[in-house]
Amino acid sequence: MSNNDAVLVSGAFEEYKKNISKDVVDESNMFEVFAVDSILKDYDLAYSEIIDGITGGGGDGGIDATYMFVNGELISEDTDLSPYKKDIGIEIIIFQSKNSSSFKESAIDKLSSSFNDLLNLSKNLDDLFTVYNYKIIYKFNIFRDVYKKLARKFPTMEFRIYYVTNCPEMPHDNVFRKANRLEEDIKEKYFSGSDTSFIFVDAKYLLENIRRNQKTTLSLKYIGTPLISPFGEAYICLVNIKNYVDFITDDKGRLRKSIFEANVRDYQGNSQVNEQIRETLTINNKDDFWWLNNGITMLSTKALIADNSLLVENPQIVNGLQTSTELSTYAKKANIDSDNRNILVRVVKTSDDDRRNRIIKATNSQTNMPYASLRATDKIHSDIEDHFNANGLYYDRRKNFYKNEGKSARDIVSISSLAQSVISTILLRPNDARGRPTTLLKDDENYKAIFSDSYPLDMYLNCIRLRNKVDLYLSTLSDAKDRNNCRFYALMLLSMKSCKSTNVDAKKMAAINIEEVSQNDVVASILFSLYYFKELGGTDNVAKGKDLIRKLKEVSEKFVKLDSELIMESLNKTPKKETFIN
Repeated sequence: MSNNDAVLVSGAFEEYKKNISKDVVDESNMFEVFAVDSILKDYDLAYSEIIDGITGGGGDGGIDATYMFVNGELISEDTDLSPYKKDIGIEIIIFQSKNSSSFKESAIDKLSSSFNDLLNLSKNLDDLFTVYNYKIIYKFNIFRDVYKKLARKFPTMEFRIYYVTNCPEMPHDNVFRKANRLEEDIKEKYFSGSDTSFIFVDAKYLLENIRRNQKTTLSLKYIGTPLISPFGEAYICLVNIKNYVDFITDDKGRLRKSIFEANVRDYQGNSQVNEQIRETLTINNKDDFWWLNNGITMLSTKALIADNSLLVENPQIVNGLQTSTELSTYAKKANIDSDNRNILVRVVKTSDDDRRNRIIKATNSQTNMPYASLRATDKIHSDIEDHFNANGLYYDRRKNFYKNEGKSARDIVSISSLAQSVISTILLRPNDARGRPTTLLKDDENYKAIFSDSYPLDMYLNCIRLRNKVDLYLSTLSDAKDRNNCRFYALMLLSMKSCKSTNVDAKKMAAINIEEVSQNDVVASILFSLYYFKELGGTDNVAKGKDLIRKLKEVSEKFVKLDSELIMESLNKTPKKETFIN
């Protein structure tokens, strides 16, 4: 194998690091982020999602990153599992990544020992904090909790372990044998019947993935003659359900997540509508499927006919997630190669955001939907995006748009990150920001309180600027638990300090001169929240509960009035010299 592959990987890694600043990812973890982003390209993970899965560092047990998916959805601690009723697939992906030129037996030995602790459900993970770091315990507690909740529904289990190096050749046979033994241990000792694979990623494999782009143009084979609009802006056609399933899934049968990103309605599991779709597929198979189904609406930037197929560039299915999910599930259980039924597909060519938004809203308003589900298309988000762009930040209302544009991870702001920041600073609910990161926007009340046309756009900008200041200093703290649990409490206190009031509102936040927010104020806010967090027990439950927020609000008047230097002196701390973001 060529050493040139290793040289090219090294060059690609150095280029990649330019988009991952040290205040976003610890330098020692950058190769881990690089490896995950390259290997899991088809999962369409945002920078924040990749970074959240990084567990490497002291006490990592040889596990540098871990991710859990249920039916293709990335799982966090507050993910709603109620939609998953049956046909559930759990996928655990683990990375051991080292920017080195060799594969080592000791790395696999370490993984084997760790799995004996972490995958053994009889062992209490909370007893292992002296062995493993906080992130490892945190991630595997989430896995155990999800697995226990879904176990009675007999999910399929898939484990994939990637050992990534920049080695120009594959490992010695002894290393392979240990990897095979580890695979068998997972299947025999911990999760019988699981699909387990140990994958060695050498320089060649890694380079292939670095160079590989997600498919932006897909071929959709139709039957008959499509109906074409007078100006060639839209196509309506019938597509055999097997050909449609091939279009929406990858070579492993997983839904292509990226083509459903614009679909504002999450998969609803065993809803009445989906039960009807399921019944239509399995029972009413004498009638053509498209007679009994509303079909699919798809947006594209370009589309053209070639050899009885539509070549669709950047396809986005904006209505039809429920049908698509049920079809892909059906295809896994039934032989659809000889199924002659068809589905109606509408393809609209447009690059105009306003037109896209109108189509998304129109095609998703025919069923009862919460207002918040349409949030990504609301004018407020376009306004925030434009305002952020004018101030050197990039609002990721279209997931991974700016990541794919090559913008720095530090400058990209996700919808959920902004929501957490607003709910901490304006609504003064940092406990909800910590405990409910993925469900904050699930109901209309929260959504309308966070995103409103009545708020000055500078309010949103300053919320993120204050969060950036907090995150920058937190990155200097070694304890991941402290960073994870105190971030939003410190942000709340800093907003009060900056507004010189415990009664923070949108106008006061918008009026902040960010250049006048001192390093001392940032450090004092963090240390103050840390002090009371630890006084109350210093656990995840403390951060997600009501006692800490209640205590901090009790002392907030005093905190706002006290000089930050005096606060730090009283806590026997001195701020580290850092350059903060303006």
